[in-house]
Amino acid sequence: LGRRRRVGVFLFPSAVFYNPHPPQNREVPITPRRSYACVNGVWMVDTYPYAQTKQIFEEICQEVDRQLRLYLKYPHKLKQRVYNGEVVQRIGLAIEEYYKAVEEANRPKIEVNLGRLDSIRQDAASVREALLDGVEEPDANYITAEDNPVPSQPQRAATPTPPPAPSEPMRMPPTARKFLALVLSGADWRGYLRATHTPLGVMVEAVNTALYPVFQDTVLEEGEAGVKVVEDYREELANAIQEEAE
Repeated sequence: LGRRRRVGVFLFPSAVFYNPHPPQNREVPITPRRSYACVNGVWMVDTYPYAQTKQIFEEICQEVDRQLRLYLKYPHKLKQRVYNGEVVQRIGLAIEEYYKAVEEANRPKIEVNLGRLDSIRQDAASVREALLDGVEEPDANYITAEDNPVPSQPQRAATPTPPPAPSEPMRMPPTARKFLALVLSGADWRGYLRATHTPLGVMVEAVNTALYPVFQDTVLEEGEAGVKVVEDYREELANAIQEEAE
């Protein structure tokens, strides 16, 4: 931004000093851009001439303003006054880097701690067991034999071959087994959920999780009307529940 020069300067022109031993050679740095030096008793300032740098700064600021308006698509444009290709290019690169840094800083940071997935699964399993295991059987008065009509649902397309017979016993928590029996018989499964204080989703998940090793599929589905048994497995489930009851 111009050539640095050293010119004479009068320090404190309105004051009168007398020193019988004036400094001969001395330099006093003020900033990296400005310093004072005493050479043979004469003080001089070493800096950049203001008249020269003023015009350069004005031109650079005007070029920054001009390119910012173009970058931000501001409707009112400025005329170009700086034609030094290197200066124009550096200003453009600086503007792009600045706004990229701002965009990156404002971007939400998402961190996924994969190491905690096992802990989350264990906590979920503990909550499910706490909701299902150890729940007292409801009073028989809460269970009614009235049918619980469910609106007709579209049937699944019949598979070419029936599913193979389960090779494993159906191991389920007592509450889940009772709930499945009520759903199969069309009894008041809603009253059973209220009596056991168990959400529908938790109970359906417990049944599907317990029977997945046997069927490799879900046997209960939630819908607008509540819950229904997958028709492909209805007969097999009903037979298994009846055999256990006998």
